[in-house]
Amino acid sequence: MTLLAVALSERSCDRLRGALLSEAALGRADLVELRLDGLDDPASADLPRLLRRPRPPVILTERHGPGGPAGRLERLRRGAELGAEWVDLDPGEVAAFGRPGGAGRIASLHDPAGRDLAQLHRTLVESGAEVAKLAVTTSDAADAAALLRVAADAAHPTIA
Repeated sequence: MTLLAVALSERSCDRLRGALLSEAALGRADLVELRLDGLDDPASADLPRLLRRPRPPVILTERHGPGGPAGRLERLRRGAELGAEWVDLDPGEVAAFGRPGGAGRIASLHDPAGRDLAQLHRTLVESGAEVAKLAVTTSDAADAAALLRVAADAAHPTIA
């Protein structure tokens, strides 16, 4: 199955909610990634309002934020409890995070050089997350082809 996701990042919750509803109205994406780390103050994010339905299914992501890893994980956990369908986590966080609210877990690695993609993918799969996500920078068609090959050959659901 192939799904189209769009990532949204805004400086305020009001603007992020507006962008989310615009995407829903336009119907361009199957999933919408909400980047909490783009907010001016992720710690004060109004998650109940942001995640209120109606809205498309969301991936809640915060790669860094106030309160360090504990603060970031608490916001992601709260978002999952409020109905976010997916949360984006580092591979080492997946097991301890659990499945609050029944949210699916996406283990992601961000490697700007796109080194050993097969090994990076194995690390993601071994984390126990339902989906693996490789976020790498490609510099030419060969790099892009290697990334797509890993995703195409994967037995585990993979975002690349």
